[in-house]
Amino acid sequence: MNNVPGDQELPILEHVKELRKRLLIVVTALIIVLMGAFPFTGELIGIMWAHLFPPEIEMVIYSPLEWMLTRLILSLAIAIAFVFPLFMYELFVFIQKGLFPNEKRFTLLVVPPSLVLFLIGMGIAFFIVIPLIFNYMFLYSEDVASSGISVRDTFSIITTLMIMFGLLFQLPMLMVIAIKSGLVKAEQLKNKRVIVYGILIGFAIFIAPDITGMSQLITAFFLVVLFEFSLLISRYV
Repeated sequence: MNNVPGDQELPILEHVKELRKRLLIVVTALIIVLMGAFPFTGELIGIMWAHLFPPEIEMVIYSPLEWMLTRLILSLAIAIAFVFPLFMYELFVFIQKGLFPNEKRFTLLVVPPSLVLFLIGMGIAFFIVIPLIFNYMFLYSEDVASSGISVRDTFSIITTLMIMFGLLFQLPMLMVIAIKSGLVKAEQLKNKRVIVYGILIGFAIFIAPDITGMSQLITAFFLVVLFEFSLLISRYV
């Protein structure tokens, strides 16, 4: 195997020190953004609550620290979203010395769309999927129970779903990498569309907690669209 141009053999300890340096930069940025976002999370929680729930749904706090923990959870989610590009950059800087020129170009070509897809996935979760799940859950429970829900538990679900959908929207990048690396052929995926669709629908049913089936259908729809989009862009990347 040909050596990478400019590559140097370094002791494992030097690689560990370099990785620690890169991770320290990311963690420091994460803490700074978290601290900067925290003072605004109280107002942001109110805005998000008004968007997701009807006026008759009241926020309920079950412990003295619940409000503080909720704000910390939201601050951490904001920090992750803002620092994720920095993490990808530091990761690329760390591994670029061991990449061939064509691999560097491919990595730089994949990373920016990956970040955009991550944000799109979070947006779809917040504006479409989460309101559907919550609204239908309250619709089916309002006849047997009054609607008062825990702020911390609610925002734990919100942040989890948003991050989960951000990761789901990495499907095109993962498929492009798999196709370009030779792990799978695009023609094989095209010829087995029915099987792939069945797997995606089953996965959507598994991850979307909605007794009405609406969020499962929406999730399955986006997964199928992302699958077809992946096959399309694999021709040009």
